[in-house]
Amino acid sequence: MPASNSGREYLHDRVALHQHLYDGTIFFGKKACKFRAGDLTLSPPGVITIYDLPRGGTHWCIHFESVALRPGETGFRIPIHLSPASLRGYFEDRFRAITETLRPRDGSRTGSKLATAAAGAQLQHLLLMMAQRPPHEEKSGRKNRRSDHALDAVRLEIELHFQKPLDVAVLAAASGLSRNFFSARFRERFGMTVDGYLLHLRIEMAKNLLISTNCPIKEIAHECGIPDPHYFNKQFRRLTGMSPSLYRSRE
Repeated sequence: MPASNSGREYLHDRVALHQHLYDGTIFFGKKACKFRAGDLTLSPPGVITIYDLPRGGTHWCIHFESVALRPGETGFRIPIHLSPASLRGYFEDRFRAITETLRPRDGSRTGSKLATAAAGAQLQHLLLMMAQRPPHEEKSGRKNRRSDHALDAVRLEIELHFQKPLDVAVLAAASGLSRNFFSARFRERFGMTVDGYLLHLRIEMAKNLLISTNCPIKEIAHECGIPDPHYFNKQFRRLTGMSPSLYRSRE
C-alpha cells in the first residue's frame, strides 16, 4: 500500500500489522515510536495512530481480528515495534506469501476458504516469529560457527517453501556444506533432521486447516505439501497420536 505524510488519524477495530519500507514515526496515542525501513509495527485495535513521514513510500499491511483467550490458555507477548535487522527479507517474504495466498484466482472476486485458512496459518507463524527471541541463540560464551549463517538461511528457505517439494541434497548444496556435515549440523542446531523439521511445519499447518475449515482431508494434505493421503494420515497419526478426522472432531 502507498503511504504519505498526511498526518491523518487512524482508528481501527482490528489489529494492524505493518512492515514499513521507509523511515518515519508512528504515534500510538501520545506515545511516539521511530522506525526505519524494514521495521514492523503492530497497532492495537481501538487506539488512534498517526504517521509522521519525511517522504512517501509503500508498506505491507495486514489487518486481522484478535480473539480473547479461553480459560486455561496462554498467549504470547508481541512487541508493537520490531527491528528485524538481518531478518528483514524473511518478514517481507512472509507478507508477500500471505498476499499471494489470498490473491483471487480463476476470475473469482475473493479467495477460497482454504486459501483464507492457509493465510491465517502463515500469519500465526509470522506473529510467533515476532514474539520469540532471536531464533536459536547460542549459549553464552560460544562464538557462532560460520556454518550457522548457512544453516539459518536454509531454515528460512524451508519455512518459506515447505508446501513445495524440497530435496535435502539440494538444500545441502545451496548451503555450501557437504551433505553429511550439513545434516549433522542441522540436527545439532535445530534439534531434528531436515526431513523432520519439514514434516513438523506441514503437520502444524494441517492441524490449523483441519480446525479452521471444512475442506476434505485429502485437499488439506495436498495444500500442506503431502499429496499422498495415506502417507499424510500415517505421519499425522505418528506426530499427534490420532487420525486427522479424530483431531478435527475433538478440536
